[in-house]
Amino acid sequence: MWLLKLPFKILALPVILLLGVFWVLGKIMTNLSAFVVGIFMLFIFLVGIFCAFQGQWGNVAFLIGVEVACLVLQYGAMMIVDISGSINGSLVRFLHS
Repeated sequence: MWLLKLPFKILALPVILLLGVFWVLGKIMTNLSAFVVGIFMLFIFLVGIFCAFQGQWGNVAFLIGVEVACLVLQYGAMMIVDISGSINGSLVRFLHS
């Protein structure tokens, strides 16, 4: 049985390496970008409060949309990194089986 798995294990090695590098770089980049996006979202929130006091409801709706888009993009990037990490872990478990 191990002889049948051997070619797949050999093919899994470069995929594990690439996914591992992607996971580490993605983890670093999402953590760093969370700080930048957080400051940007705080600024957008404060501008939204200012626009609400001014009665510019169209701008408030637009700024809420920008906030939601930032959250969705940040969450999506973190999900992609997490999924690549779990695939990498599954391949490592396959390699050790």
